[in-house]
Amino acid sequence: MAVAKKQTLTPPPTGYEEDGFLWHQEQVALLRARRFDELDLENVIVEMEDMGNEKRNALMSSYRVLMMHLLKWEFQPEKRSMSWYGTILRERGNIEDRLQESPSLKTRRHELLARAYKRAAREAVGETNMPRSAFPVTNPYTFEQLDDFDFLPGPAKPDPRD
Repeated sequence: MAVAKKQTLTPPPTGYEEDGFLWHQEQVALLRARRFDELDLENVIVEMEDMGNEKRNALMSSYRVLMMHLLKWEFQPEKRSMSWYGTILRERGNIEDRLQESPSLKTRRHELLARAYKRAAREAVGETNMPRSAFPVTNPYTFEQLDDFDFLPGPAKPDPRD
């Protein structure tokens, strides 16, 4: 007499490395169902850490892009454009959104700005073809200036908004 195979009602879980998106969806479903003992806990922890790092890195990236464009605006006034101005506004909005979503990141802004400024200055050198010595060694902008949608450094003219 043959023994019948036991059928599983649910497919085996997807591996974290096999299909990250599907794995994520399965973990969410397990959490919602409160089936905690079935979670891939090690990888859930890794994902949670990565999510926090992504939020921090996204904020730092917005500061980097903002400061690079403020440097270009200030030190190459003859080349100002609406594109630069649009990028300045967009990144200020991104920063505002990111700090509203994760207010605890405000306590890390000093660290993030210092790192972001080093990269911003290097990128400004690359985009302006000006020497590194043309730009301040450390970040010249205050938090208030970076957050102020009306602040633009350097001489008042030429301003493409006029």
